Amino acid sequence: MATVIRAWRVENDKLQELPELDAAEQGLVEQKLEDWLESEPNAIQDSLLIIGRQIQTGSGPLDLLGLTADGKPIVVELKRDRAPRETVAQALDYASWIAAQTPETVSEIAASYLKKSLEQAFQERFNQQLTELQLTTPGVIVAASRLDAATERMIEYLSKTYGLDINGLVFRYVRLPSDEQILIRTSVVSEKVPVSESYSVPPETLIAQAGERGVTDLLRTLRKLGEFLGEEAARTYGGSFRYWDQGRMLCGVNVVPYWGAAQGTIDVWVSYGSWAQIRGLSDDELVNALRSEFQLVKHYEGAHQMVLRIRSIEKADQFVGLLRQWYGGVGEGVEAAGDVISGDSLLAEEHSGAPEP
Repeated sequence: MATVIRAWRVENDKLQELPELDAAEQGLVEQKLEDWLESEPNAIQDSLLIIGRQIQTGSGPLDLLGLTADGKPIVVELKRDRAPRETVAQALDYASWIAAQTPETVSEIAASYLKKSLEQAFQERFNQQLTELQLTTPGVIVAASRLDAATERMIEYLSKTYGLDINGLVFRYVRLPSDEQILIRTSVVSEKVPVSESYSVPPETLIAQAGERGVTDLLRTLRKLGEFLGEEAARTYGGSFRYWDQGRMLCGVNVVPYWGAAQGTIDVWVSYGSWAQIRGLSDDELVNALRSEFQLVKHYEGAHQMVLRIRSIEKADQFVGLLRQWYGGVGEGVEAAGDVISGDSLLAEEHSGAPEP
């Protein structure tokens, strides 16, 4: 049975039901719904930043694209009047399109819509730095003034049986006798646990996965980062340890081979933008220093991030030593960081010759 929203007002200690709008007025409201949700994204989901509207995809225009504080995209598909079952398939298609995009592409979409960089808008909205985009797992919301029973049934099935982050929102517009206007919302699927909790994972799980990949010693060495940085075990990119300082995520040790790391190697995700902000260095200096000493797997220029591949204990020690020098209170602190960039560096002292292949 499809969700039906009814509303009453209390008058003289009695309830009087507020009538439905007539068809003409209801049609005008449905045309405004996208504007309303764009201007107040909390009506869609708490703590959401809208980063795009009417985005052209291979299957048509995506109505609204949001981003959570965890960097997870939320695809919002709106339907006028009753949403047919095909709406769910269309929304999932848009989500798969987002999942196939690069961080650079999503950043460009956001910058074009926001008229500022995604990083700046994210900082202003959530009062924290954007560390990464969780593009592989977009959430999906189907929103309408009415959802038919088949659409609701599919949403519940996909959510509860397959664990997809999908929900349906039903809105009702009410005009009071005083001419005050009210928008009422209800959801098909009960509110879920916060994304941050759902992304946590026991460290023992990641340690066991490292053993299966033959990288136990590499992981043990890289986890020395936790001696001077905050460590978090997360499901990000299939399973990784994330490291924080001063409220910013600096890097992540990816246990699962998300970027195709071979057996016996580990990829390290680096937010060199965070490094630069904390230590006052330029992006170019950091990028050149890291690329000269470590194997580069991927470089997200627009997002100020890169992925490095660690193949040996020596390289793992070198990476940990670099961050310890900068963030662990060892050596000369900021001056030592400047030496790293200038060439008389910790990197140069510990390694000579070309970067590891």
